[in-house]
Amino acid sequence: MTYSDKNEFILKPSYWLAAPITILAIALSFVEFPYIFIFSLLRVLEIYCWKYEFNERTIVERKGIFSVERREIQYARIKSIKIDEPFIFRLVGLSNITIQSSDPYMPELVLHAIPFRKTVKAHLDARTYFWRKQEGIREFDMYKL
Repeated sequence: MTYSDKNEFILKPSYWLAAPITILAIALSFVEFPYIFIFSLLRVLEIYCWKYEFNERTIVERKGIFSVERREIQYARIKSIKIDEPFIFRLVGLSNITIQSSDPYMPELVLHAIPFRKTVKAHLDARTYFWRKQEGIREFDMYKL
């Protein structure tokens, strides 16, 4: 089976994820605890290198500075989508989106500190419906057998 892996859009986690350690580094000053400042810079660099690619058929999470990890979920395997909005994230308009899939090796993907939650949710719903219909996939969950 061949398909194009056309990139539809890319999202990056917000730099608000690095805010707690950065505030701690500033509060404790750079002279007394220089390693906290270094951790703060590494966290910002990690967030800079972290991205979510929404392709035609898959969602790809790519993260890592020196050792890069790439995880992928097909839209047709998405079972459910959960949106979490912690209080601090709501203040700045961010959400965590948890995607559960039927893939045995990757049952869950969390999109951390994502803006535009309604747009992303609508996109995921539309692509999931399209690819399930395209491939003729129906899911049957069996609980408490």
